[in-house]
Amino acid sequence: MSLLGHGAVTIWNGIREEGRSEFFGWHNREHILERVEVPGFNRGRRYVAIPDPEIATAPEFFTLYEVDDVRVLAERPYLERLAAPTDWTRRAVPFFTDTARALTRVAFTSGLGQGGIMATIRFGLSEGAERLMEQLPQIAAQVLSRQYQVLGIHYCRTNLEASNVETAERRARQSGTEVPEEIVLIEGTDPAAVAKVMRTEFSDEVLGTLGASGINRGLYRHEITISGEEYSK
Repeated sequence: MSLLGHGAVTIWNGIREEGRSEFFGWHNREHILERVEVPGFNRGRRYVAIPDPEIATAPEFFTLYEVDDVRVLAERPYLERLAAPTDWTRRAVPFFTDTARALTRVAFTSGLGQGGIMATIRFGLSEGAERLMEQLPQIAAQVLSRQYQVLGIHYCRTNLEASNVETAERRARQSGTEVPEEIVLIEGTDPAAVAKVMRTEFSDEVLGTLGASGINRGLYRHEITISGEEYSK
């Protein structure tokens, strides 16, 4: 199964120790529910970092919202949420650290199902987006045919203007927010298999030939999924 929609919100963040209980309560019991209630938001998932001696995953959490289309992220229902954070949001988000957030268009997605393991690669790309897009169908087909514990490969391209808008929720975080330009997601069932694909098919050398810079890699384990369809019931 590919990503559910042609748009995605990708968020990475750490949490200060004194705010962990607040974060889990807010994120599990209010925030994801609030987001998937927005028309066009199909599914929200959160992942937590997996210790790996070769991958210095940071920050600790990765959240993915899959939406119908990037236009959903510029429409009133979503913008109203960003402009008027709930009281619980205002209490929780000041504990955020090392935040990165991007409103993206899903440029490529191929997969068989949702995986419990997610690798994230975020980077800048000076000139190779067209070449990467040309190569992705073949890469995905080869990986999915031989790596049985890899379930999906996705490529998201950031709308930089929309991602840099200063909102009330962003100000409430009280810290800077990185905006990654390009994002590759690899999901599967086994950390070693997913990490292997990240290190080979999407190695620094491979991405470097396309002009990639500022490459950041993470390996995450699934914690929670809530879909808009489930919430509507």
